[in-house]
Amino acid sequence: MRETHLAKKASPNPGNAFLLGLACGAAAGAALGLLFAPKPGTELRENLTESTERLRRRASETLDDAVDALGALVDKGREAFMNNEEAVKRATHSAAHVAKARARSAGA
Repeated sequence: MRETHLAKKASPNPGNAFLLGLACGAAAGAALGLLFAPKPGTELRENLTESTERLRRRASETLDDAVDALGALVDKGREAFMNNEEAVKRATHSAAHVAKARARSAGA
């Protein structure tokens, strides 16, 4: 059960994957539509170039969003680690004091 929970947390946002798939599918559909449309070669190449550029921009934006999201996750993980590290230090310090107090009371 824990392994499944961790796998879910590690997986990328399905919304981003869907958007990327949608953009790729739209670009592929547009390219096929252009290829089968009765247009002169020059116009077809221009349309393909424009479609490719739009796809590149969308892919770049999606990648930028993913990088930003990953950076936020790393920051969040780092913060959680630091908080837990501090809690462990406090607990260790407390346990040491309790152990010393018990040792003193047992020796007295």
